[in-house]
Parts: sequence; C-alpha cells; structure tokens
Amino acid sequence: MRIQDLLENKKQPDLIAVFKDFFPLAMEQLKISKLPKIILYLKVPDDKQPTFGKFVNDENVIYLGIENRHPIDIVRTLAHELVHFKQSIENKLNYSSGETGSPAENEAHEVAGIIMRHFDKQFPKYFDELPVNIKENMDHSKDSQAVPELKSALLAQAAKLKKASDDEVYDIIDKIMTRIAKSHGISGQKLHDMWVKKYKQIPDTWIMNKK
Repeated sequence: MRIQDLLENKKQPDLIAVFKDFFPLAMEQLKISKLPKIILYLKVPDDKQPTFGKFVNDENVIYLGIENRHPIDIVRTLAHELVHFKQSIENKLNYSSGETGSPAENEAHEVAGIIMRHFDKQFPKYFDELPVNIKENMDHSKDSQAVPELKSALLAQAAKLKKASDDEVYDIIDKIMTRIAKSHGISGQKLHDMWVKKYKQIPDTWIMNKK
C-alpha cells in the first residue's frame, strides 16, 4: 500500500517528507547502508498482542501502523523496528527476542530513544503536525498488493517449508495468508482465489515447486 494512496486529504501530515528526513538520520545512527521493506497499514494485524509496528525477521519486512498517530510517534515506532532490522543483520535475533524485557527489546527501546532525540532536535517543525486521520471507508478489497505480499512472504519461508511436514506446511501458509488477508480487509478465500487467478495453482503447490 503506497503512502500516496493513503493520504488523500490535503490536510494530512506529509509523511513522505517526514520519512525523507528520518531515514538518512536513522541509517547514520544505526550505521546501516540499506533498509528492509516497509509496509504501511492503518492498523497492524497481530495475533499475539496489539502493536503499532513489528519487524518480521523471516520476511525481512517492517509492518507499520499509521492511523490516528502523530508523525513523530510513527517514526518512533519505525526507529524501534529498524533496530530489530540491524539486530537481524548481526544475527542477534532468536525465538525469544520479541519477549518483553529481552536484550533485543531493551536495546531497541534504548537506541530508538537516542535516534528520536537527534531527530526531534534536528526537525522540531514536525511537532506542529496533526495526527494521521485516514478515511475509514477505504476499500482494501481492491488493494492489488495482497498477492505480491503473499508471494514475498512465501518466498521468504521457502527453505523452511521445503523441510516441513505436510501438516506444518499447511499451518505455516494458512497463518501467512490469514495475516495478509486480514490486513487488506478481505477473506482468506478471496486472497486464495486472487492468487489462483494469477498463478493458476494454489499457493502450496506454487511454493513447493519453486526452485
């Protein structure tokens, strides 16, 4: 989902400008030369607990919620998740890294705070922005990004899927499809049908035959 498609109201804060100022500063602070894929949602879907953002290590993707949030609050979350991205590059993440109080979480809180102190000092103008308030009647069912997101997620899990049992393959793909379908406001069946229409086979068969 592109920012330009979301920010239809001219009174909306210019998130593109905010991000253009934020990314060079954050990358310099973190000493990283690249960024992960970043996907914007009104509200980030998560089965474990409500969240404004998350970094999915297996997909190398940051999911970022923006609805009813001040731009500085949005980039504060983004800073936190970028720390997790750097931790992934340095092979510091494991199955318990997302737990409250874990070393990875504590480091992300601390470093994000430092990044934001630099950002707020350098760009105080963003304190005057209004929160993002997007029309609630957006038609997510027409969002053409659902199938490409599913493809990206499946490819990220390809190695794991090829080693899994049939039942495990089904569970992994079902969870991926449920998450993506939910984020686009469509049913899992609708996403399945959209996939089959494009690739002429079910997601399970497609990814297992992918070399």
